[in-house]
Amino acid sequence: MKAIRVDGGRDLRQVVGAWAVYVFLIVAAMVILFGSGCSLKTAQITHVAVQSADLASTHYAESRGAVEANPLFQANWATRVGLKSAASVGMWIATSQLDRMGHPRLAKSLLYTLNAVLAGVIVNNVRIARGR
Repeated sequence: MKAIRVDGGRDLRQVVGAWAVYVFLIVAAMVILFGSGCSLKTAQITHVAVQSADLASTHYAESRGAVEANPLFQANWATRVGLKSAASVGMWIATSQLDRMGHPRLAKSLLYTLNAVLAGVIVNNVRIARGR
């Protein structure tokens, strides 16, 4: 099987593996740091902030010549803001429902994982914008 090359000639499996390790470490760190002490509302607010930071970092990267890779977000700015807002509200409702159904740890774990993935996307946006 021929290797798929991405990101400066690295094998796609290496890139995916590195991202998987990164996400695992961030989620593990968040669980260790916050454990059950972090309220669901705090995790939800953090998710909205991370979604906003993703929009800002995408705009920053595009202002420096980068091109959005996600086809859903290749539309105009208003569409992007609408999609990110819908995703944030939808996640807020879904995790609140999980909490009400007696699964608060699942709700927080879901938010921790999504926040870690989005943090990686933000780092990648800034890295691309800086030409690295």
